[in-house]
Amino acid sequence: MSLPLLTPSRRLRRTPFSEGVEAAGVKACTVYSHMLLPIVFRSVEEDYHHLKAAVQIWDVACERQVEIRGPDAGRLVQMLTPRDLDVHAGCPNLIERIESGLLSYGNDMTDDNTPHECWLGR
Repeated sequence: MSLPLLTPSRRLRRTPFSEGVEAAGVKACTVYSHMLLPIVFRSVEEDYHHLKAAVQIWDVACERQVEIRGPDAGRLVQMLTPRDLDVHAGCPNLIERIESGLLSYGNDMTDDNTPHECWLGR
């Protein structure tokens, strides 16, 4: 497989993990949200088989999270997509709670003081 050469420029941003990704031997990247997104390490076929047989960690820093606030925030987010979304107050997972110093189990979180999360409904 012959991949086109991607020449990084000042318009492309590196992620905090770019150096580690390069050290791991990335062979090809694409551009996503003005950032480099690694797509091939060995070959597409080898990477696929490795993914099916082992664990992989990918640099997805180019994916953005946005926060929309207000009484109609859920309705606005639903209007932005044709899919049904499940929008509700989120609760940070255990790793996020430990990293931010939150030691409770989430009982302290309400609709008023918690960012809402959404994901695709069923």
